[in-house]
Amino acid sequence: MDIVEELRTDREKGARHLESEFRVGLMSLARRLCRNESDAEELVNSTFAEVVESIDNYVEQSAFFAWMCRILVRRHSRDTRRKINDKIVCDPNALEAAIDDDAQEAIYREVDAALLRDAIETLPEDIRKTLMMHYFMGLSVNEVARILALSSGTVKWRLSYARQILAAKMGAKVDKMKKTPGGKAVLLALLLCGIAALGAGVAGVSRVASRMSLPASAEASQQATSDMRHAEASGQATRDTRQAEASNLSTFQPFNFSTDNSQGENMNKTTTTRAAAILAAATVATGAAIPASGGTHYYVAPGGTGDYTQGNPGGSPIVAAQKATSSGDVIHLATGLYDLDAENGAMLVADGVELIGGSDNPEETILFRTVAEPGSTLPSRVIYLGSNAIMRNLTSRGGNTVYQAGGVLGYSGNTVHKQFSVSNCIVENASALYKGGGSMGGTWRDCVIRNCTVRRTNRDNNQEGSGGGIWGGTLYNCVLTNNVASYAGGAIAGDATDPCAAYDCTIAFNTAPYGAGAGSEYGPDYCRLYNCNVVSNDGHSASGQAWGGKGGGVYNCFVTNSLIAWNTTRADVSLYGGLGGGAGVYRGRIYDSTIEGNRTALYWKNGVGQGVDGGGAEEAYLEKCRIIDNYSVRYAGGTFNCTNVRCLISGNQGTIGGGTFNGVNIDCTICSNTAYGVQGGACYNSSTYNCFVFENTSKEDAVLVRGYHQWDVIVDNVSQGNNRGSAIASSDNATMDVAAVNCTIVGNGGTASRAQVFLAAVTNSIVVGGTGAGFVADVMYGEAVHSLFGSRDGGSTAVNCLADVDPKFVIEPGEGEGPYSLKSDSPCVGAGLNLDWMAGATDILGNARLFKHDPTVDIGACERWWKPGFVMVFR
Repeated sequence: MDIVEELRTDREKGARHLESEFRVGLMSLARRLCRNESDAEELVNSTFAEVVESIDNYVEQSAFFAWMCRILVRRHSRDTRRKINDKIVCDPNALEAAIDDDAQEAIYREVDAALLRDAIETLPEDIRKTLMMHYFMGLSVNEVARILALSSGTVKWRLSYARQILAAKMGAKVDKMKKTPGGKAVLLALLLCGIAALGAGVAGVSRVASRMSLPASAEASQQATSDMRHAEASGQATRDTRQAEASNLSTFQPFNFSTDNSQGENMNKTTTTRAAAILAAATVATGAAIPASGGTHYYVAPGGTGDYTQGNPGGSPIVAAQKATSSGDVIHLATGLYDLDAENGAMLVADGVELIGGSDNPEETILFRTVAEPGSTLPSRVIYLGSNAIMRNLTSRGGNTVYQAGGVLGYSGNTVHKQFSVSNCIVENASALYKGGGSMGGTWRDCVIRNCTVRRTNRDNNQEGSGGGIWGGTLYNCVLTNNVASYAGGAIAGDATDPCAAYDCTIAFNTAPYGAGAGSEYGPDYCRLYNCNVVSNDGHSASGQAWGGKGGGVYNCFVTNSLIAWNTTRADVSLYGGLGGGAGVYRGRIYDSTIEGNRTALYWKNGVGQGVDGGGAEEAYLEKCRIIDNYSVRYAGGTFNCTNVRCLISGNQGTIGGGTFNGVNIDCTICSNTAYGVQGGACYNSSTYNCFVFENTSKEDAVLVRGYHQWDVIVDNVSQGNNRGSAIASSDNATMDVAAVNCTIVGNGGTASRAQVFLAAVTNSIVVGGTGAGFVADVMYGEAVHSLFGSRDGGSTAVNCLADVDPKFVIEPGEGEGPYSLKSDSPCVGAGLNLDWMAGATDILGNARLFKHDPTVDIGACERWWKPGFVMVFR
């Protein structure tokens, strides 16, 4: 009885058999995807559970092990999407280190779960629903806003209101603690962690703690930024070296990339500083103002009159700003609409002065100037912020400038500057002619920048027309949406003088020809994204440009731990296409990120369909990324002209090159991709090294067309239609432009497959088990050197090869072995041709190619693994 039948008749017994036979093989694949032993174990266990549950759906035509591998890869993709918003891991010990032991004990003793649950139940229904969706379900503010059809500002207000009510109810038992320095902020931080812990578990607590621990003081902010930049720099030299090596294909040497993520680890170290800054962030956490030493407080209300005292608030915010000229002064705006057009001027906030809205909901306090008409040249900026000025809890609406920053600009002493701070504010409906439609520079926390525009079309230099939402600056936990740039960076852009960085931000529904979400003409060092969601942005060609959009998500950026999803690139219908591309990413360096569901768009010109290339990415360096379910109307569903290192490339579709087109793939898993037009289900004209390639499909010919392939395992791929080769093939019938070295090519076939390998040179490779209605031979019109094949046709040559023999694969892999490993008595052991690159190299499983006592290489991707203590005897 085979295992499939056993699973269908006796699932308990079949599950035990499944575990014993396939765990090692699946763990080998899981480790490649997860790079973490515990995560790999969890992934394999959940895969076994799904296999047992779904066994009735298994179709006998596909290999059982490959079917399980497909389930494992898809589970990994789903888990990755589910965890994408939990990237920052806040060290719980850091929070405890920031609080003395007595304070910790008092708070932990007084804040109990039962009381907290009761307090949550007393909240108004709409407030409670918002709280539950954000903290219990783990949805972002923007996601909650979209689901409830509210503005993000309203969602933030509801969450703030809920926290105030809960703090008041819980605070009755910890009144003494609230009176200690910083105690109220600490209580609120722990209260929020408690809310998350009730429903969201450890990941939710980490996310809430990371949000609460943003520095408030200038010193803390500078320290956090310094730590983050130090973390960025610490891992960069190694990555730049790797990128240079990966690009130098003419003298290829085996790559030995370590599996650590030093950059991610260093970034996580900064959470200690951020968590400790909770005490300094007391006023941000509670929403209270800090009376500056010696500062004067001015109170303003719409239509009010008087002397600006708290009891008789004055009516003009501009006059209040004229009075608040000393560092430490505070301007309090009551809720309402302030029409600055009627005041005949912009709001000028002096150096060191703080401007505060009347409530935690920024939409209730609005500073307004006329929204700019298209083509208008009349300057009407809304707010000027002096050096070290602070703005929070209000909305800047409208505004227009003939140069930069139509909404908010740092300005002091007739000089533009970037040393100002904005929190819990909205900047909307602003425009600029050259750069920074909404603002320029500064530090932004928990803000929304939306519906802002840079409208320059005839550029004199590459800065003009960039940064629809903001130019330069540092953003934390902000939302940038529906902004438009006429050149680069629909939401955010920067250069060497004004670099931009975004942390934990959502960048969605923005538009630009280059980098609809974020971009820089000057390179990835000047536009950096950390733990961001870049989704549903649209890169398109601008009027007068003869190319399609480039970088629907990001253009020429440095990105890590982020989601780049559902972005598009397209071309103007009046022009020609095919020169743009990269719906998700165009250029730049991307690490540990998910690039999912991005699409290049089709348009028609003179009755002919045109498109742009690279559904996932184009001309980028990608490391440890998940490139999944992207689509291109032309070349490269996954990546085009990219270097992919330790990536999962799965479920992508393109007319030619379902997974990749051109470029290099190193240590990648390439599966379930489709070339729905012609060739290259997995890759077209791409060199692959140490990759696992399975379950890909092409309409015609092979899944790997052209390129150089080394140490790869290529199994169970399918070619359809009038195909020549189901696994590897040249691009035409005349030129042998594809080679395979130390590859294992097994069980590939198709509806009309003539061969697994067609017009290709194979060295030290195993080619067996080809299938298909028109199958003729495993090797056809090719050259085989020191290889093992099942059969070959008369048009191919063979030198020192093994023909029509069993390669003797290991059925139940053990330690150090994986799928398609060799038994000790395999004819492939020691039968290969030693090549220069093999000294110190490893196979696809990480085992040494040449052992001290076994100096001859094996045939195939897997070298025979000799257990420690094994003695070879030569006679």
